[in-house]
Amino acid sequence: MSSGPITAVICGAGNRGLDAYGQYALAHPELLKVVAVADPLESRRTLAQTRHELEESKTYEHWSQLVSAGKLADIAIVATPDSEHVEVTLALMEAGYHVLLEKPMARTPEECGDLIECAERTGRILTVCH
Repeated sequence: MSSGPITAVICGAGNRGLDAYGQYALAHPELLKVVAVADPLESRRTLAQTRHELEESKTYEHWSQLVSAGKLADIAIVATPDSEHVEVTLALMEAGYHVLLEKPMARTPEECGDLIECAERTGRILTVCH
């Protein structure tokens, strides 16, 4: 991890992603800095861009575009719709991110196992919270 604040990308800039974790970053800039965001809604991307002073090139319509951009931060915050949690988190861990994943972790025990296996294999930290 970097010295100074932990840098983060946010996948899902809704209530939890932008309003909870994003607001935490704004309140505690010495601890957390948002450096990129992915969300399908332009209004949310624009709000994130304004709040976190992001270049437009650091806002993505889809999480896969963010992953394709290469590793941009220390961690990724996954606050996408529940049905996307597993796919997004697996891709981010494979791309080198430690992940803070909103609950639910997954929809089945098998998907939970897939996430755990990926975290162990890649050496990534996977934290589930709400």
